[in-house]
Amino acid sequence: MNEEKHKYYPDFILEDGTYVEVKGYYTEETKVKLAAFPHKIIIIDKQKIKMYLDYAISKYGKNFVDLYEK
Repeated sequence: MNEEKHKYYPDFILEDGTYVEVKGYYTEETKVKLAAFPHKIIIIDKQKIKMYLDYAISKYGKNFVDLYEK
């Protein structure tokens, strides 16, 4: 890895101040970012997100666009 500095922004922040990062896979760069992040953070990986997708599909079907139109 190079020594360049970059800002890291997690995907979401919850009302209680917890940050959320959605990751399909971990790389060495991901591990470095997460280790340097100074706040509480939850990682939702591809195995965890499956539970949420399965629920949404069972409740609403596969047309996720409808979720935003209702």
